[in-house]
Amino acid sequence: MDTILFWGIALGSTAFIFWPFWQKPQEGKTGAQNGNARLQELMTMRDNILAALKDLEFDFQMGKISQEDYQELTDQYRREAIAVLKRIEAANGANPRLQKIENEIRTLRQQKRSAGGHYCTQCGAPVNKMDRFCSQCGHKLKDE
Repeated sequence: MDTILFWGIALGSTAFIFWPFWQKPQEGKTGAQNGNARLQELMTMRDNILAALKDLEFDFQMGKISQEDYQELTDQYRREAIAVLKRIEAANGANPRLQKIENEIRTLRQQKRSAGGHYCTQCGAPVNKMDRFCSQCGHKLKDE
């Protein structure tokens, strides 16, 4: 009886360990999953570059690197960050759901403005006619 129990546990645990290797690999992800994975990768790249810039600033403030090295590395990281942000923006621009949301927001803001009253041009929050700055976002309002 003990032998049967031992071999049952041994075979069960072996099957559990090797189960991922026996499964067929997925043929391909759908376009949405693939695009989402690419967007996640770009976001990770962005976060890494921003962390590197922060570390570089800290090292410069601590006196670990010279002014010339700091300037050169900062410029390099900023160029990389701009390139990644452009790629993220392009990836988001291809997303029809985001485009639909942006269009709806734009339509609602236009309706709000045409209905009368005064609204911030930056965030769309209602403001008084005499206000010089938006109370929500701090944006300077046009003098009318």
